[in-house]
Amino acid sequence: DNSGMPQGQLIRRHRFPAPDGGYLKPEDIRIGEELQIYGRCIAITDCDAFTRDYYEELGIEQGPPMEAETDPWHQTRGAMKEVS
Repeated sequence: DNSGMPQGQLIRRHRFPAPDGGYLKPEDIRIGEELQIYGRCIAITDCDAFTRDYYEELGIEQGPPMEAETDPWHQTRGAMKEVS
């Protein structure tokens, strides 16, 4: 599309650079935290059961799931669907 908005795959499976040099480690990624990856802010809102078990084995507790933000377009679209 030529919408002027960045599109496509932002991240893929690889090591991400950490802000302080080096690479992100598992202890850097927690629910409720924000990551700066390639100039974008990514909020961690939840993880699956496998990931929770993995972190538990590492002795790192993940917090409870957070509600993901919805953008105004999705809010308006949802309201339109409820009316019709």
